[in-house]
Amino acid sequence: MKNKVTILIEKNLTVIVIVFIVWVIISPILFTQFSIISFSNDGSTGQIGDTIGGITAPAIGLLSAILLYLALTKQIENNNIIVHESNFRTTYNEVIEFKKSVKEFQFLGQSGAYAIKMFPIQVPASLLLGATDNLFNDIVAFDNLFNGFHRLFYLKDNLETSDKYSDFLKKEIRKAYTDFFQEPALDILKNWNVTEADLAHEIKGRMYLLKQNLSIIHDTIGQKYND
Repeated sequence: MKNKVTILIEKNLTVIVIVFIVWVIISPILFTQFSIISFSNDGSTGQIGDTIGGITAPAIGLLSAILLYLALTKQIENNNIIVHESNFRTTYNEVIEFKKSVKEFQFLGQSGAYAIKMFPIQVPASLLLGATDNLFNDIVAFDNLFNGFHRLFYLKDNLETSDKYSDFLKKEIRKAYTDFFQEPALDILKNWNVTEADLAHEIKGRMYLLKQNLSIIHDTIGQKYND
């Protein structure tokens, strides 16, 4: 973002340049007109060039410094734009990869969003019925899927980008949560009866950790990603 000094200079650059040019042209005339500098042949004429140079050089130097400042500011601005675009592409590519991983998620012979929706209902039922074959691995797979979603938060919050890109990514993350995870997450948070005491149990321990992870992400969505 441009600071106030840069904005002020850019708005008035034409006026500033004209003022400096007029000063460089007019100042020697003014000084000679009022006899501050003499053009007589009394031996002082040799100092005229040095005097005029001493008058105009600071103005030219200051104008050059202003133009250099603006050039450097513009270069920094362009570099920031490149960085912001790169950061946006990095994060958005992760969004695309995450959506792909959602389609590839499998649970009890189902895949994609439907498998995710079934997951919070079937896991407690399978545990209750003793049908625990591969249940631990299924919970780990779902947890890994959610870790991929959590990575979107990390990239969004830590890779600086423009407000336009940031708003777009925020909407994409919010939509992904709404489309795929909001209903299952609420179901898990409300109905999975697991506590810290269950950490010693292989499957219930993983269920508890997953529930804690979901709670953090659910709260983050509510606090930062509301429309």
